[in-house]
Parts: sequence; structure tokens; C-alpha cells
Amino acid sequence: FGTAVMRLARRLRLPGGTPRRDPRTGLADEAACRDRLDQALALAGRQGWHVGVLVLDLRQFRAVNETFGRAGGDAILDLVGARLRHAVRREDTVARLGADRFAVVQTALPQPEGAVRLATRLAAGLGQAFLLNGQRVECRADIGVAVAPTDGNEACLLLARAEQALATARALPEAGVACFEPAQDATMRRRRCW
Repeated sequence: FGTAVMRLARRLRLPGGTPRRDPRTGLADEAACRDRLDQALALAGRQGWHVGVLVLDLRQFRAVNETFGRAGGDAILDLVGARLRHAVRREDTVARLGADRFAVVQTALPQPEGAVRLATRLAAGLGQAFLLNGQRVECRADIGVAVAPTDGNEACLLLARAEQALATARALPEAGVACFEPAQDATMRRRRCW
């Protein structure tokens, strides 16, 4: 299993060796995230693994920007990125999708429950206060989870379904984790028809 995971990590490097990075955090950008998800899905299909897609949104980020200014907000984004990178395995991908939205592509999962465990761990880790200019800053995350192959086998579909689950998490009174449910897909289709 370990050798296959290392092969996966090598395969997930971008063509030409030029990483596409978010200039603020140094994390993968959205295009790199999609590419890595496509590659992980192709390999997972051959190996019989699951792939977790987690989309995170910071709940109190606007208040951080209003209180500490843009520089303070940027510092929090850097700290969030660092916490996320340290919480995942080497072969997983952490990306900044834009503003205060992040994604994690969790590759080579033997069981789909691994994605929920990671999401819960990330929510707890981001729930710990950040230290900014000597002040404690609360900036919790809502997290939406989708898992291949159960929730789909295409990168765009999995990201969309993780976003749907994120919308469910954001509707909760407290920051939390929500998994994609097929009923969410039916609800989204009905809304598009109105």
C-alpha cells in the first residue's frame, strides 16, 4: 500500500514540474486542484480506492478583515493554509480556491469514512484560535464532503457536490461538517428549473 501511495504522489505532480500555486498562501490553485483530482480519480478507479473532496469556507473571515485589515486577513489565510497542510498526508492536495475558500483532495482512501474523519479533524484544528499580533482570533470553518466513487467519478461533479454539502454546513447555527446527500442534488436541479 505504501509504495502505491508514493507512486500516486509522484503522479500527482503537475506536468513540466511547474506547480500552479496561489500567490497568497503558496497552496495549489484551483486549476491545479482540479488536475490533481482528475489524476487521483483515474488512479483510484484502477486501484479500487476512494477519493475524498473537502471544500472549506471560513465562517468569521469578514470580521477578521474588518477588525485587522487586509494584512491581518492575509495573515489568517496563511495560517489556515499552514494548518491544513500539516493536517493532511503528503500525497493529499490542499488548495486555495479563492478568497476564504479552500479544498482538500484526499487520495488513496481505503474506506470512504476516512474523508469524514479528516473533515472532523480539520474542523477541530481550525476551531482553535489563531494568534495574530498578540491577539486570539477565532475563525472556524464549515466543511462540505463528497467521496468518489459514491458521490461521482468526475472532478467537476465531486467539487460541485462538496460545494452543495458546504452549503448545508453553512446553514447550521455553528460551524460544522456536512456530507453530500443525493437529496441535495435533486433540490439543486429543482432550483435550476424555477
